[in-house]
Amino acid sequence: MTKTDQKKAAIIRQGDVVKIIVPEFFIRCGYPKDIKEEAETVKKEFKNDLIKMMGLKDVLDWSHRSDSAKYLDKVCREIAYARLKMGGFGGKDRTIHTETIEDLKGKEFTVTGIKFCKTGVYFPPTGGYNSYDGDWDYDPGYLANEITHKILTLSSGIRVSELKIEAVNVEKIHRTGDDD
Repeated sequence: MTKTDQKKAAIIRQGDVVKIIVPEFFIRCGYPKDIKEEAETVKKEFKNDLIKMMGLKDVLDWSHRSDSAKYLDKVCREIAYARLKMGGFGGKDRTIHTETIEDLKGKEFTVTGIKFCKTGVYFPPTGGYNSYDGDWDYDPGYLANEITHKILTLSSGIRVSELKIEAVNVEKIHRTGDDD
């Protein structure tokens, strides 16, 4: 087998079976603070005040998702976004956030989907009028030290929820349909 054939055989594709080597499962790719977590914090801090302010009545009935509950969630999310935007979402570092599930180490899963995400340090766009030569100067925002990560969606047929994991944390066992 040539090096090219070996590289092609090592590429993980949808339908392949993989074994978990490092059980660090993907939660999200992004900046340190997350809008979902912040919205829950806002709801905990201000729920009663917001219910009064908005004049909501059926928010306390969580057995079904009432319109009032949806409105409350939406307001909490907007407040959370404003808080995070003012604080720069906790920093410039865009990273992968994971959770360890030791029980799944060594288990085999089928790859049902693949996506890619990028990490790095964010630098916002800059620009303005250059009075020296009379031109506008503009530099678009970018990620410094940018790294692309391959994220696999996994299914075992047993677990109801899908798991996601970075490809470097698994080992390819075989392609579905291969004769072993």
